[in-house]
Amino acid sequence: MPANDFKISRTDKMVDLQFAAKELELKKALIAALVFENEKQDLIRSTQIEEPKLISRLVEAGFHSETLSTLELVPIAFVAWASGSVTGQERKVVMSSLEDYGLLVNQASRDQFQGWLDSRPDRKLYVLWKDYIAAKLSSISSEIGQATGIRLFKKSTEVAMASGGLLGFGTICDAEQAILVEIAAIFGLNEFIT
Repeated sequence: MPANDFKISRTDKMVDLQFAAKELELKKALIAALVFENEKQDLIRSTQIEEPKLISRLVEAGFHSETLSTLELVPIAFVAWASGSVTGQERKVVMSSLEDYGLLVNQASRDQFQGWLDSRPDRKLYVLWKDYIAAKLSSISSEIGQATGIRLFKKSTEVAMASGGLLGFGTICDAEQAILVEIAAIFGLNEFIT
């Protein structure tokens, strides 16, 4: 084989490899887009929320129909972190909250929430929770919304009181109180604000 034919053949193979690599990259991007779209559709079905931007944000944050119930407990994680760290007592109360909400049987939800206790969650997660709750409250009765809020408020208060005051009772720090006030306001529970 003459040297020129070898160079041409080698160049053709390089071009073929580059095209194959680009094709593979495009296929991966297409698959990712299809998976993302399927996850969005699953969330729309499971939440009955049809706000495309919110649904996209949920998927981008790693939520899917199996772990969405964990999102509802975000304030509990933020109350636990409000004083700067999660104490052993707070962790114990938080884990009992997961049990009360039935999330301990769901490994993905448990792992997700455990991650929020191990590393302080980003404030964006709290904003996402508020947006999700606002959308959810607009699609359910006020009685169910208030009952949901009361339950969350009480659980969050238990976490806030877990490490405060004398022997762990009686004091809620200002940062914890601010979150509790916000929960009460979001759910219209003004009678719970002390």
